[in-house]
Amino acid sequence: MGLIIGDRHKRWVDLLPKQIRQYQNYILVAILITTVLIVPLVTLSGVSYVTAYEGAKAKYKGVYVPAGTYGAITTEEDTWYTTDTTLLNFDLYDAKYYTCNIAGEMTSIQIPLGESKWLPPAWVPREWYSEAIYWRNPVKTYEWQIKNADGTTSQYHMEEWVTKWFISISAEYDSQSGVFWGNEESNNQRYYNTNVWFEFDLTPAWYFNGTDKAYFAIAKVELSHFKDFGRDMEGNIHESSDSMRVTPMSPGSVLTLYTTLFGAESSEEPGDFYAFQGKQLNPLYFRDKLYTYVILNDFGTSQWWDPYPLTVRSKGDVVTMGFTVTQFVVGEWKVKDIGDIPDDYGRTAKFTMGWDIGGWYRALGAFFASPLGWFTGIIIFIIIVIVILALTGLLPAFIMGIFGGYREVRRRAKNR
Repeated sequence: MGLIIGDRHKRWVDLLPKQIRQYQNYILVAILITTVLIVPLVTLSGVSYVTAYEGAKAKYKGVYVPAGTYGAITTEEDTWYTTDTTLLNFDLYDAKYYTCNIAGEMTSIQIPLGESKWLPPAWVPREWYSEAIYWRNPVKTYEWQIKNADGTTSQYHMEEWVTKWFISISAEYDSQSGVFWGNEESNNQRYYNTNVWFEFDLTPAWYFNGTDKAYFAIAKVELSHFKDFGRDMEGNIHESSDSMRVTPMSPGSVLTLYTTLFGAESSEEPGDFYAFQGKQLNPLYFRDKLYTYVILNDFGTSQWWDPYPLTVRSKGDVVTMGFTVTQFVVGEWKVKDIGDIPDDYGRTAKFTMGWDIGGWYRALGAFFASPLGWFTGIIIFIIIVIVILALTGLLPAFIMGIFGGYREVRRRAKNR
């Protein structure tokens, strides 16, 4: 069966040199083969993943902002923002003004190097790693003996592994002139009762087709470390604002796990069950995805006037959380993500001081261009004239001259 060429294509081919026209079918076949090979590659170019290790993998999945007033912005409807990455950059309203940005990053969910008696540098607080250096994974093994229909007995076991996961979230601002404009992101722009959502991917990984897989379930996610400060680029510590509140804050608190993003209700029945050696695994625990969130109860930027050394200061809140993620493992966990406990992990705090002289000039120009500015300018001019006359001793004569002239005008009016 030969290639079918349309009329438009025939007209185009007729313009080609004779040597090329005789190879036109070969050219078209080459184009088709190239398309078949390239299109799948283009389609796959959008695929991404966190790590290629077995076990739970975390990433930011969404932000929920309830309707309300945030600085100069009022939203009448709830905001549901979705993302799919280990790096977060969220701004509710404008890229440069009004609400500030919420930026976040995270580590992978790792098995601490405590198994190999690794110790971090001396400047890392001991309480951040002391428990991990004594872990010996798996920390527990659970076993079951199940009688089969043919009278034989099968033995199953499940392991409990303890892993670490760190997240850090900061408030960032793109506009700050030091003039206390209400629309600037540095000027006390706060988020309230905002939920930052995470996804845990538990999909069993495979590396060679046909080999056995390990299956994972998250037993709990427990807050183990918390700090509400960050260092600037010079290494100076800046604590978050006094009003900053997030949930959780108390080590030992556990996060609720959900089977759907944003905790949305779902009537769908579980799909295919995972099975290990002929036995089904509980689909509530051993599933592809789980979700959880933390709450930014009062989180954002702060700006204030510092009388010494006569400057405007601005900073953004920073919070860093460390979690202990306990995982149940069915099967052999071969490919593990083993890593160092981060050295003082956390985002830097954005801190600025001083003001923009040009910003002050622009602010004054905008003010005096308004009707209120004109009126204020006239009042200021009158006050300046009075002060100058008083300092030079001419104020009494000026006043007498005004009233004397007024009396003269009235006298002439009466004579008429």
